[in-house]
Amino acid sequence: MNSRRLMQTWIIGGALLALMAMVPLSYADEVATEVPSALWAEPRSAGVVAAEPAIADVVAAWSAQPRRVIVVRHGPGETGELRAGELRGWLVALGVPSDAIDVRMSEDVGDRLRLQVR
Repeated sequence: MNSRRLMQTWIIGGALLALMAMVPLSYADEVATEVPSALWAEPRSAGVVAAEPAIADVVAAWSAQPRRVIVVRHGPGETGELRAGELRGWLVALGVPSDAIDVRMSEDVGDRLRLQVR
């Protein structure tokens, strides 16, 4: 890993830790949110994904209680499945173990991704 890439990783990791430090105690309850469609319209990087409020909230809620599971619901079809798979990869890159992520197809989601921490 080159030094620039390592520095980017440290900066992103520090930003994520700062976000997690701001987690309110109310995360003991279930957290549910949606990833906006606009996220998929632009090129994505770890910084962009980590800064997305819906994703930051879910990662922070999971980090507060890591025995919980993040459920990613996507609509039927290839697009939803591909987006959910990419999001799963980003969640793993942000520190969530893959076995703490449950990806499911749901007819009522349409073209959105719904995230839930249970």
